[in-house]
Amino acid sequence: MAPQVSVIIPVYNIEAYLARCLESVLAQTYEDFEVFLVDDGSGDSSAALCREYCSRDTRFTLIQKENGGLSSARNAGLDAARGTYVAFIDGDDSIHPRMLEVLHRSLEQTGSDIAVCDYYEVFGTRVEAYYGVEEHFVCDNQEAYGIFLLGKKTGASVCTKMFRLSSIGGLRFKEGIICEDAHFDSQLMGSIKSVSFELEPLYYYHHRQNSISTRGFDTRSMDTVRVYEQVYTMVHSEFPKLLSQALFRLEWAYFFVFDQLLLQEDYRAAPNFEELYGFLKSHSWDVVRNADFRKSRRIAALALRVGVSCYRFLLLRNNKRIWGQ
Repeated sequence: MAPQVSVIIPVYNIEAYLARCLESVLAQTYEDFEVFLVDDGSGDSSAALCREYCSRDTRFTLIQKENGGLSSARNAGLDAARGTYVAFIDGDDSIHPRMLEVLHRSLEQTGSDIAVCDYYEVFGTRVEAYYGVEEHFVCDNQEAYGIFLLGKKTGASVCTKMFRLSSIGGLRFKEGIICEDAHFDSQLMGSIKSVSFELEPLYYYHHRQNSISTRGFDTRSMDTVRVYEQVYTMVHSEFPKLLSQALFRLEWAYFFVFDQLLLQEDYRAAPNFEELYGFLKSHSWDVVRNADFRKSRRIAALALRVGVSCYRFLLLRNNKRIWGQ
């Protein structure tokens, strides 16, 4: 008999963090699940650690494949999943002991296609709830997608969600891009009926300092902008009432990528600098007037009108504040 929940965990060179993740899965109060550990061609001891956990618990299964990226690993897990529901966990994160129980119960009781929870952001020893207000409600696909786009209660990440597997059907993550979660959401939202929000923090997103403060801009960074440009086009045709939310997310995407670029000393030499700067400067007044942006972002938009150097100064100072430096 197939388990109720299939859990998919992509694994790629995360030997230092993987045990924390897998122990959090073993600690779940809900036990009717299977776990697919998808080793995406790791070169460290991650695969050996996966095999150890598979030998300890028959609910764990190791899938090994050539390196193809996060989307490819998730797709391999989806192809193998047998549960009524499916959840995704990144192997360097962890989950609250009640996460599977809460989201599974919500889907069973409401008949929704997706259940969503809040999450904790972990910066070293500091742990902060992303939303921090406990709410429980069900809404249709359009209202839910508007919430996803604004990112105030939750965001695009599939890791804070549990999906009805039949709702996903043959949909798979687009391979070869980043921002794959937002693309996946955009393809799914038009075909579902309702989403259940269980907004208590149940997922732990562990930020790694070296992946934030020193992450370099490269050509793939623009995927985030391109995905949300496609989202804006899709929303225009399928959810026209959500155009303001889609524009907000597109402007957010430009800021997100621009911030990555400005972490480089030679940012002005980047091939996409003028495109990013030009878009943001032309939209800066829209951002300043948009209460959906945080106050700090609206102030930063004003700083950008003064000049890139002023904006970059605020960005670097904020990065140091986040890490307590």
